[in-house]
Amino acid sequence: MATPSAAGEADHEELSVDVAGVPIAVRRTGRGPDVLLIHGVYVTGRVWDDVVTRLAATHTCWVPTLPLGAQATEMHRNWKPTLDGLTALIPGLITALGLDSVTLVGNDSGGGLVLLALDGQHPTMARVTSLVLTNCDSYDHLPPKAFGPLVTLSRVAPVLARPIIRLLTASKRGRRQFLKGVTNAQLSSDRVAEIFGAGQVVRDAVKVTAALKPTAAQQAMAWLPRVTTPTKLVWGDNDDFFPKADAERLLAALPNVEVTWVPGGKTYVQLDAPDTVAAVIAGS
Repeated sequence: MATPSAAGEADHEELSVDVAGVPIAVRRTGRGPDVLLIHGVYVTGRVWDDVVTRLAATHTCWVPTLPLGAQATEMHRNWKPTLDGLTALIPGLITALGLDSVTLVGNDSGGGLVLLALDGQHPTMARVTSLVLTNCDSYDHLPPKAFGPLVTLSRVAPVLARPIIRLLTASKRGRRQFLKGVTNAQLSSDRVAEIFGAGQVVRDAVKVTAALKPTAAQQAMAWLPRVTTPTKLVWGDNDDFFPKADAERLLAALPNVEVTWVPGGKTYVQLDAPDTVAAVIAGS
C-alpha cells in the first residue's frame, strides 16, 4: 500500500509505493475524482505537470515516476525488467494506491503499457472507469520503428547502447534534440531537468529499452475490440513516431472511443496542448 515519504499540504503529497518489489515514487495533487497519469520511457512523471496544474482544482491527480530510465534511484543491479513485468506495474499501481474508480491516462510507451494491461489478464483493470490515450505505442508501433535499432542494440550489446542512451537522456544537447522530436513547446532549462530527472540511471534505461521487444500477440492487440471502457484519444496530428493512422487504427478497434485531434501536435501532446488534454480528461 502507499506510504507517505514526505507529506505536504492536504492537496499535495509525495508517496512511495511498492509494486511487486519495485519502488515507485508517486505525486498526489488535488482533490476530487481520481486520475492516474502514466508517462513513457526516459522521462519522469513531471512531463504531466502542465496538465496536473489545470486538473488539480477538480481532480485528484496521481502521477508516478515509473522505473523507465529517469527515476531518482537506480534499481538493484540484478533487476531484469520484461515487457510483461513493466505492463503489470499499471494494475499494480492501481491496487497499491487503493484506487477503486479511476480515469487512466497514458502517453508514449506508457500508453502502450496501458493498452497491454487491458488484455484481460489483470482483474484490477476493471477499476478503470475511463481511459484517455494520447499519442502512444500500439500495434506495430510498439515500439515505434525508429526506436527498433536501439532496442536491438540494448539487447545484444548493452555496453554499446549505454553511451548512446546517456547522450540522449542525460546530456543537455541530447535532451534538447529528444524534445525537438516530440514537442513543439519551448521549455526552460529547469523544466527540461524536471522532465528528464537527474540522469543517473542510464543502466536501468538500457535494461528498459531492451525489454521493449513485444511478441507477435502483443503487437496484434487482438483483445482491444473487447475493451468496453469508455476511451478518449487526444492525438497530435504531426507526430513522426505515432501518426494519425495509429489513432485511426485504435478508433477502428475499440468499441467505445472518440478522438480529439490536436493540430500540429507531436508525441508529447500534454506539453503542446495541455488545455485540450486536461479538458478531455475532465470530461471523461
